[in-house]
Amino acid sequence: MAAGATGSNSRSSSESSMSDYDLTKMQKMHRQFKQYLWIIPLLAVLFILLNLIIGYAYLTTNEMIEPIWPYPSDLGSSKPYASYFTEFITIISFLCKYKFIEYNNNIDFIITTYCRYKQISLYLISGFEKETNNNKHAKKILVKLQKRNFCSFLLNFILIFAAITMGSFRMSEHFIIHWIALSIFIIFTIVYMFIMCHLSRKLYDYGEIETKPITMYISAIIFTIAAIVSIIAGIVSITQLKSSDDIMNNRLRLFWLSNMDGYDWHLVSTISQWIGIIMYIPFLCSISRRMRLFHGWNQIMF
Repeated sequence: MAAGATGSNSRSSSESSMSDYDLTKMQKMHRQFKQYLWIIPLLAVLFILLNLIIGYAYLTTNEMIEPIWPYPSDLGSSKPYASYFTEFITIISFLCKYKFIEYNNNIDFIITTYCRYKQISLYLISGFEKETNNNKHAKKILVKLQKRNFCSFLLNFILIFAAITMGSFRMSEHFIIHWIALSIFIIFTIVYMFIMCHLSRKLYDYGEIETKPITMYISAIIFTIAAIVSIIAGIVSITQLKSSDDIMNNRLRLFWLSNMDGYDWHLVSTISQWIGIIMYIPFLCSISRRMRLFHGWNQIMF
């Protein structure tokens, strides 16, 4: 009996030791993983470029679209690339917003924007309070900045919904739904960009916790101008058509030639939309850099 009890205790101790070792190993891997979260926005940049370049090259090579500046959304209008376009949009959305890892039998919900939210929160709580000596006026500013930081986090759920809706409801099949989703995406992207710029600027103003968000501001401003110009030019181009319903004619829209009504305004609209999308690249690269220079990931629990 005693020998059996001893053997049982030995096995139990060995299993406990192995379990502690595995847990320690996973914790180290988790900490190391957090140090490389800055790569995720760069992956999103890569997929944006791949989607635009591959889609444009495939459709123009196979003469499925007019080779001079089609709408980016129209890259997903023709099969078989339409399916790949939707997949790219979904991957980009999840790279920018979601990242799941399994650890210690629990699902930890890691979001790139959530990581940025937690990063700014830690900056505000530690560095910001230290620089302002935690006076009453600073506390009011801190509360406002924390609210704006949280709002920027919530905005991303709307952006995810809009992005996936755009990819799922192609312009060639669901023109109105696609444009509604696109409009929502543009509006909330502008709001998110400027909130991020504002928060980063405040972190610079109070002790230079972060660098000046010059690249972010330029990206946000150009994106906003491009979006407004694209919408206005698009509306003007439609008014010059014989019928406003012609814009929903896939054949006409995909092969809008220079001798057709409204072509010049259509070209302004499509080029502006491409410029707007490209502005995501420097913006995400700036976010990635700020995440890479942050050394407090191990102080953040998620």
